[in-house]
Amino acid sequence: MILDNLIEFLKKDSFQDTEAGLLSFPAYAYTYDPVKEYEMRSELPSLKSRLNRPNSWQECLILNIYDEMIEHLESRKFGDESMWQLLLEAEKDNPEKVRRDIIRHLHSDEFIEHISAKVGDHLDYDSEKKKSYVFVHGWGSIFPFLRAHTFLNRMEDRIKGYKMILLYPGKYENSYYVMFGELESDTIYRASCLNQLIGD
Repeated sequence: MILDNLIEFLKKDSFQDTEAGLLSFPAYAYTYDPVKEYEMRSELPSLKSRLNRPNSWQECLILNIYDEMIEHLESRKFGDESMWQLLLEAEKDNPEKVRRDIIRHLHSDEFIEHISAKVGDHLDYDSEKKKSYVFVHGWGSIFPFLRAHTFLNRMEDRIKGYKMILLYPGKYENSYYVMFGELESDTIYRASCLNQLIGD
């Protein structure tokens, strides 16, 4: 399974400590071969359940950034229709304007608040288990509307008390994350590459 090494690493008490590992920004990226996208998705329930066992005792949150986009746009109502419905209808006549509108919404404070609220609800409810990890995937699906580096920059002041781990379809080389092995991202210099820490 492609997430085996990651799961074993995340069980370590030393890494589960949200105050350890980084001097400032507790964000990480775990890269995987984009060809294995559907395999990775199929393993996500296993990721959650295996970290929920007594040898790690973690209750993690897994967010699909594309699904969160749809949920956010569906929550914005204009009369009887949601922003998502309006955008889908407008796309037939003016796809370029719709593309710009979606980008604007995903770069807005409201979308970041939507994500932060999801994380906050997860962290706030009572549980005997630790809540060290929030995973975010779906970067291939949401491209080109939102890039991982933009998202992390907007989340910079909000990742506190947990570690955010991006499941990233690409590779890390020469200090850059390269989506799909072809699209070089702006430097996500503050997100450590978990593959390097694990020794993948």
